[in-house]
Amino acid sequence: MWLIFVFAAILIITSVTSIGLTVLSPGLSLLNGSTAITPGGTLQLHGTSFIPGSSVTFSLDGTTPLFFAHQGSSIQALHNVNSLPALGIASVHIDQIPSANNAVTVGINGTFTVAFTIDQSWKTGQHTIRASERFSPRSASITIDVHQSGETPAPSPSASPSPTATDTPSPTASPSLTASPSSTPSALSCLNPGSVALGPVSEGYNQAISTQVTLCVGGSGMVNWTANWDQNQAPWLKLGNNTGQIQAPGQQQISISALATNLKAGNYSATVTFSSQQGSATETLNVSFTVQTGCIRTSQQTFHFAGVAGISDPQPQTAVVSNCGIVGTWSTSVSTDNNVHWLGVAPARGGLNGGSTQNVTISTSILKTQLGTGTYNGTILFAIGSNQVSVSVTLTVQAPPKIIVIYPNPPSYNASTQCTLNQSFKAWTCIASISNNSQSMSLSWKSFSSGVPNITFKPSSDTLPPGGGERVIISIPENSCQRPATLSFVGPANTANISWSCSNIP
Repeated sequence: MWLIFVFAAILIITSVTSIGLTVLSPGLSLLNGSTAITPGGTLQLHGTSFIPGSSVTFSLDGTTPLFFAHQGSSIQALHNVNSLPALGIASVHIDQIPSANNAVTVGINGTFTVAFTIDQSWKTGQHTIRASERFSPRSASITIDVHQSGETPAPSPSASPSPTATDTPSPTASPSLTASPSSTPSALSCLNPGSVALGPVSEGYNQAISTQVTLCVGGSGMVNWTANWDQNQAPWLKLGNNTGQIQAPGQQQISISALATNLKAGNYSATVTFSSQQGSATETLNVSFTVQTGCIRTSQQTFHFAGVAGISDPQPQTAVVSNCGIVGTWSTSVSTDNNVHWLGVAPARGGLNGGSTQNVTISTSILKTQLGTGTYNGTILFAIGSNQVSVSVTLTVQAPPKIIVIYPNPPSYNASTQCTLNQSFKAWTCIASISNNSQSMSLSWKSFSSGVPNITFKPSSDTLPPGGGERVIISIPENSCQRPATLSFVGPANTANISWSCSNIP
């Protein structure tokens, strides 16, 4: 029976103690006195008048949860990784925390003691640490001032406990007792990498060389950013976009490119500054660009072409262009001694990697340009930047082969004295002898007649070798004797005519 009375007495004492604690507002105080602390230091916070056995969590500046590895008198606080960009605090992954529990268990007397280590990357200035009971609106906060060693800390509020809510939930509680969490300011927080090196490329290379950088923003809300650099100093530098928007916290990739089209060999540099409307923080990107002297070679430096005036163009020839330097763009320029565009090259330009080659076609035109007999000279300059190779081209235009009538000489027939009348066929038979006057080219010919119908040639066409000749039998009907005729041999460059008549026959 006496055990019942003892248990009841203990229960009554515990209840009275708990009621007394809940009536009092919770509070936070510093065991080490001053609220001013430098990075790397430790804050020991002592909580009082919290509900015994309740769970209390901590937040920094109203938005960032603080996690604990262990509960006890020397607990180290770690920052939630999701809020790090806004605070400028180094990343800590959740799986690196020995325990996922971020709640402190209040002792039977309504108190607790925890130790916070201030990370080296905390921004200087004032920060608010809040302790909140998990299942009630009761909370307490304290303001600390983080400053660098040797600096004078800014005046900070008193470290005395600051009540934030009544002990009993009430919709009519004074707004001044509960501090609503404030939004973390939005700002640029990082640029990765902070410097880029583009190239090297050959001078005059007309393809852009590009890379990417990542621009980060912290806090919350939309951040408008702008990139600026001295474009008069660095007209070769281009950004994929000079302005943009990033939803914080977040990041954006930005293309950085350089073009060497109008640059000589040398080392170029520029500084790009990224800024935002939402804050004074800026990020700087250093860009360097290397342009080297070009190097070009061709398979040969002289070419010879030969063709026939008015007859044919020479066959094209091939040159091999090689880049003996780094990646570059090659180009050509063509000139001739008579200022007539009979010399051509295709393609006339292109890009080549270092050590690569490309075939180009060199051609000459006689027919289109109507070049006469003679020798012509031209030059093709192949270049990568300031480095050039000169290729000489010679074109020889030969006179075309001509057809010559050897017999009759002069080229005229009198049927009664130079031809034979074949009574069986009722036709005159005449013999002609023709030749090729060229000693180096063949001559193709064909025949035709006018004035008298049904005249035949045997052969009617043929090809004469260089300096060669042949006989042609011509048959002319007898009943056409009263009419003259013209017998023609047509070559590539001329037509040889023989006149025929039989007017002196009785």
